[in-house]
Amino acid sequence: MSGQVTIDQKFYDQIRPEIEAAVASQAREGKISCETARKIAEEFDVPKLVVGAACNKANFKVFGCGLGCF
Repeated sequence: MSGQVTIDQKFYDQIRPEIEAAVASQAREGKISCETARKIAEEFDVPKLVVGAACNKANFKVFGCGLGCF
């Protein structure tokens, strides 16, 4: 899958500052691994698409995802 996954606005509305901070702290060179993104979602008990929305908002690319969850 190439490009950004389209994410419903309701997931963007659930982004909290601490989720944005976690994503930013784990991203390297504008990228974050799918595994790391999933762990962040679990840590904050939010749907994966909330973390995906935070990644999109910060212009971070999620890599290593074979299912296109992000």
